[in-house]
Amino acid sequence: MLQTIYVIDIVNKIIENLQAKTALELGTGTGGILAGLNVASKVGVDKFYPDLLTAANKFPSLALIKYDILKLEEILLPKSFDVVIGFDISEHFVEADAMQLISMAERIATKAVIFWGPLEPSLSLNPTPDNSGQEHLSLLNMDMFDKRNYEIIRFPYYWRIPRVDRNVDGILCFKCWR
Repeated sequence: MLQTIYVIDIVNKIIENLQAKTALELGTGTGGILAGLNVASKVGVDKFYPDLLTAANKFPSLALIKYDILKLEEILLPKSFDVVIGFDISEHFVEADAMQLISMAERIATKAVIFWGPLEPSLSLNPTPDNSGQEHLSLLNMDMFDKRNYEIIRFPYYWRIPRVDRNVDGILCFKCWR
């Protein structure tokens, strides 16, 4: 938990510097990350209804949408949010879909796009029959973001994976517009 708080602190510093007022989280899950953002308007999107119910109960001030995040442009206009974030989400898609997700986030955001996740596939959760979206299908690849002119912060040994007895690095990738 301390590592996540530290990353949230960095994200909130970016948000503060940009004077962002609205945020959209892709794959919001149970809402903890979105709830921790220092913006006035917080919208989370996820296709897994049980997680959205948990988020709604824990954080009633969040606006939550059950929708496929790869199809958000069907319901959102370009430049609809100051900041679009994706924590632990892009690795849940094959690389082509992850690239589509990043491109879409850039079209929806007016001030910044921020992604965070593991650099190795070993953090893949065992998908349950009712939530296959937990499976990791690709790596969060620094080159994907570097080629798109993102700033990248690497967090060595961020996660400890007991079942394989090793540590996994995490990365925070962000791109800001002024």
